[in-house]
Amino acid sequence: MSEGNHEENTCKTTPVELSAGTLSTFDDVFKYVNSFGCYQRALYAGVNLLIVPIGLQFALLVFAFGTPKFHCSDVNSTCAPSKCCNNCSSYTFDGPFTSAVSEWNLICDNAHKGAAVQSCFFAGMLIGSLVGGWASDRFGRRLCLLVGSAIMTILSFGTFFADCPSLLALLRFGVGFALASVMVCQYVYVIELVGPKARTMSGKVQDFFWDLGDILSFTCAYFIREWRMLILCVTLFFVPFFFFWRVFPDTACWLIAQGRQDKARELLMKYGGKKKKPLDSDNVTAMIVSIYNEEMREQEKRKNGKNYTAFDLFRSPKLRKRTLILCFNWFVISLISFGIYLYITALAGNLYVNYLVMTLLSVPHLPISWFLMQRFGRRIPFFGYMFIAGILCLVIMGIPKGNAAIVAGLAIFGRSLTACAFNNIYLISSEQFPTVVRNIGMGVGSMCARVGAILSPFIVML
Repeated sequence: MSEGNHEENTCKTTPVELSAGTLSTFDDVFKYVNSFGCYQRALYAGVNLLIVPIGLQFALLVFAFGTPKFHCSDVNSTCAPSKCCNNCSSYTFDGPFTSAVSEWNLICDNAHKGAAVQSCFFAGMLIGSLVGGWASDRFGRRLCLLVGSAIMTILSFGTFFADCPSLLALLRFGVGFALASVMVCQYVYVIELVGPKARTMSGKVQDFFWDLGDILSFTCAYFIREWRMLILCVTLFFVPFFFFWRVFPDTACWLIAQGRQDKARELLMKYGGKKKKPLDSDNVTAMIVSIYNEEMREQEKRKNGKNYTAFDLFRSPKLRKRTLILCFNWFVISLISFGIYLYITALAGNLYVNYLVMTLLSVPHLPISWFLMQRFGRRIPFFGYMFIAGILCLVIMGIPKGNAAIVAGLAIFGRSLTACAFNNIYLISSEQFPTVVRNIGMGVGSMCARVGAILSPFIVML
């Protein structure tokens, strides 16, 4: 409901009555304020659209920095397609796309350079995810989104002009750094934008924006086969955000924590009251003051209390065992998922058909995994995903030559299972770690996943 409608209905509708004394955390605000009103929905849709160009950056790993099919150019060579041989003097790339690998001949003895370009992107994400959380708390979600998107756009545009693998790797590290920072800020923004009751739904709906990005990335890659032009196209998808960034306010939660009460009150008034009742400005102010004072008291308690670190995850035998098992699962899921994702260029069949099938298989994994978790709990579905994916990897190793299509199908299906496992590991980890070290535990698990992603390009070389 707009502010004009609020003013018109003030004399007709009883304002929401607030009891400031009962408010201790920001989530208590949503007892009286809309959890997911029209204004919040508009912001939610707008900030989630950032996921689309972010998803396109991941597609570049395949279509701009992946290895196209190639063969030995020697006349009498018996070298298998896309394989390196000691007696081959030169190779010819067969497409169906060009990439940095084909432009600089980053295969065989130089294959590690191409893998390093992909790996640097994930290394940047590892550092960016750590810095992004601090930056969003220090400077605000809105500024972090703007600066991160600007850095990512500039560096991504810079890769268009890269003239050597080392410069390209450095630029991709920067893109990964900025991208991870934006992802962290965007996630926090969405969590703080909506009320607790709408939070699970809003988090899950975000996955569909990732699916939209995947489908769009397939479309762009199919019609743009030259890698530099594809990078330029992907980068341009960020540009519209800069025309609308002023529309996005900082979150009310962050504004209250910073003591900017006037801005917080103005924003909460736009959210509107429950059951379309208007909010009284003085009551909202009292509510904000109550929450701010409570947060200040909590900060004083934390100063005088114990400061938990990552080392606390390994102090007790039970928690240490749990941490190691979860971290190993984070690492393996990421390694397999990105490993198969990057290896898709080497699978039999049409690359674009394979990529489209992999993308479409990721769409139903969210409702399926959610249903299975509700029906069988967390552990049984997770075990099933990991067990079947592992069996498929072993089966693929034993399939005789000449059955490349079967290998491709099993690999793509295995990758879809790891996508389901990714959904589960987030929830399982949040439930397994004690409250006082939960955020630290999730951060350590996510870091292990980044390490798996960093290693995945080199695993593909084997």
